[in-house]
Amino acid sequence: MKSYSTQVLDALSPGISEALSRAVEPVLEELASRNEAIEEVLVGPTRSAADFLDIEGVRLRIAREQRGHPWRGQTQLVDHLRTLPPERAITYVLLDTADQEAKCYVDCQTQRLLGVLWLPQTDRDAE
Repeated sequence: MKSYSTQVLDALSPGISEALSRAVEPVLEELASRNEAIEEVLVGPTRSAADFLDIEGVRLRIAREQRGHPWRGQTQLVDHLRTLPPERAITYVLLDTADQEAKCYVDCQTQRLLGVLWLPQTDRDAE
């Protein structure tokens, strides 16, 4: 039986696979515990771990240079991406609320959540 969180996710993004829904369930539960309603769900492209490591590594450096500190979850995500084989297929699911966006990276092979990059709503549009 699907949890309430994954039922909400299915309603917002009917094409999302059950495996991706299960992978991001901890993030859905965290958002629900903070009474943050998901307004939009987007599934990103599949790329190699090396591609995402390049992208997020640069974003991490820029965040440290411009803001003095990384976004919540950013350092852990980059560290985790470094441990994966470079060719490993990765995708992400964006969970958009009124206050923030959770960019949930998922390993396509294991269907495990690798990490979450939390972006405030005001800064997300500048991405």
